[in-house]
Amino acid sequence: MINAEYKSEERYSKLSIVFDTKEEEDKVNSVINVVVDENSFKPEIYSCELPKNKKVIVIEYHDDCDRSSGPIFDQIMKTLGISRC
Repeated sequence: MINAEYKSEERYSKLSIVFDTKEEEDKVNSVINVVVDENSFKPEIYSCELPKNKKVIVIEYHDDCDRSSGPIFDQIMKTLGISRC
């Protein structure tokens, strides 16, 4: 199951996407690559492993004065079938 968590501060936004399987990881990476490539505002993206064989991919935008990351995060979540985080 793919889950997401969103955090935001003044000029910073972050979307963390957690998943369990290699298939989910491939899907998440594919969606992120397509959506990010469609936009000129590029994030920092990194991943790490969590306990219980889970992994997370984190997408961070710094200097997001206009909140441009919101529609990008919405598109990623919608494409992945995540209705809320």
